[in-house]
Amino acid sequence: MYRGGLDPKPAYELTATSQVQATAATPVLGLSTDYVPIKVASDAGAIAVQVTNGFGPAPSVSLIVGGPGGRAVTGKVSAGGRKILFATAFRSAAERDDVMLIVTSGRQDGVAYKVAYLAR
Repeated sequence: MYRGGLDPKPAYELTATSQVQATAATPVLGLSTDYVPIKVASDAGAIAVQVTNGFGPAPSVSLIVGGPGGRAVTGKVSAGGRKILFATAFRSAAERDDVMLIVTSGRQDGVAYKVAYLAR
């Protein structure tokens, strides 16, 4: 939906700073998707986002910078698939201005996840 140019309602919003912040465990319901915009300061040069799930199958996670037609950041999977880390430098102001984290359960059962994030 997001990549197709639609404007889905955000599940919640994050504001990244130079200090690591983290969310509480957040459930994404079965066969559902959370769209999470991340705001960063206008002088931020990079962002790092880590998504961790505690139990069950891992959700499908994407980080898009630069809006629906922007760049998909490749994540690094660790901890047996329970953690995925996205880290990238912004290539333009457009990338910095529109950062979207997309978390999909992809299954009938939901899954809980946490997000840790910072921008520098």
